[in-house]
Amino acid sequence: MISVRRVRYKTFSGPRIKGTDPYTIADPINHWSRALWLTSRVESGGKFGAITMYDGTACTAGLHQAIAVYPKELRHEDFSARDDQGSLWRLLRMIAAVPDFPEMDALLGSFSYKNWYLSPSGALRYSSDATVLIKGKDKRVKRGDKVYGFDIRQTFTPDEGSVPRSGPKWKESRRWALLFHAVFSNPKSYKAQTLYGQEHFHRYCKRKKLRVSGVVKTVGEWLYGGNSDDPSVSTEGLDLALSTFWSHSVNAPAKAWSTLKRSLARHDINSAPDAFAKDLLRRLGRSTYGRWNFSDRNGRWARTRLSAMRSGYWSADLFKPGGVMPRNL
Repeated sequence: MISVRRVRYKTFSGPRIKGTDPYTIADPINHWSRALWLTSRVESGGKFGAITMYDGTACTAGLHQAIAVYPKELRHEDFSARDDQGSLWRLLRMIAAVPDFPEMDALLGSFSYKNWYLSPSGALRYSSDATVLIKGKDKRVKRGDKVYGFDIRQTFTPDEGSVPRSGPKWKESRRWALLFHAVFSNPKSYKAQTLYGQEHFHRYCKRKKLRVSGVVKTVGEWLYGGNSDDPSVSTEGLDLALSTFWSHSVNAPAKAWSTLKRSLARHDINSAPDAFAKDLLRRLGRSTYGRWNFSDRNGRWARTRLSAMRSGYWSADLFKPGGVMPRNL
């Protein structure tokens, strides 16, 4: 029997299902493998099949926890679906390419019942012309239009991301959680989840640009000399720092970028990689954003550090006082 718990987070509530099979690294020497492994430990407990539907994102799934909708876009409804949807749908598109996958067929069938379909580009779209109720207003949609984030969240997690403890709305939300869990806990989806998780970081390397001390480069150029396809990281401390950075970036991209820029401005990552690594990790661990601060015993720093230390992928000296990632900052 799969355990589905109702969890509250701030003003939101909804189902949570813990993951099942642990994610293990086939090639621990690969930098992207280690970065994804560390991210998955903090985001999904390092297991396939973790489903989060209690934080206003409608549904979050995958090793690095891809989201269905952006809560910030729904906070002030502009009645435009253009920027409502998160990366979960692109991940599902990859999984949908796997043949002979009844659990995926069941999920897609439930979308179809809602007048939705998953497009080849990785977006959730309306199957036919209709009128939908969005934040108290009737809105006409045409076939092929993107599904409103409000519609997605209201479907998966009524009411507006705050699911009751019991009754029809809880049962329906629980049903969706189990449908998603059946897909993401199935080994047929594991390769797509792993590849997409690594590509998530890789895309930022290629597309995201940072201005540091008047110089503009892509993230990949700043961190990996432009070779982000198969990055070579010069020291073990730098590898740990960048893996931690990528893990934090999933939680709060804007905060992670601003932190990275400060460290890049202070230390040359090429000539002084360990000084840069220590500075970056200290900035992340001393941040007062969310639960990033090192003083929070169950915060992001503590959980990331403990996972990295116990993994065996990085030397123990890195976690001692004087190392790049000590317990106390």
